[in-house]
Amino acid sequence: MNETLGADWFQRHRLKLRHLGVLLAVARTRHIGRAAQALHTSQPAVSKAIQEIERAAGVALFERGPEGTRPTPAGESLLRYAREVFGTLDRAAHDLQARAGQEIGRAHV
Repeated sequence: MNETLGADWFQRHRLKLRHLGVLLAVARTRHIGRAAQALHTSQPAVSKAIQEIERAAGVALFERGPEGTRPTPAGESLLRYAREVFGTLDRAAHDLQARAGQEIGRAHV
């Protein structure tokens, strides 16, 4: 990644979790069109999201070739973090559900 990136690069470029979801879908399907179908969106929307995050990061994240769309080394790196982010959010949701279940049986005096 380039030197101008700071800890807040994702926010400065107004990137959202949706961008990471698109990256994960493209990596999983190895195809922009199939990723768009899986996300219930259009192929141009998926391409645009990839372009936005590549512009923000300053590196190519995917290579397109006859065998499909494959992550570059930089793409693989960002995908690891994207998986971590979504894994953390899943764990947070489970924790909140568990806490909500605990609250049901309590009486506050």
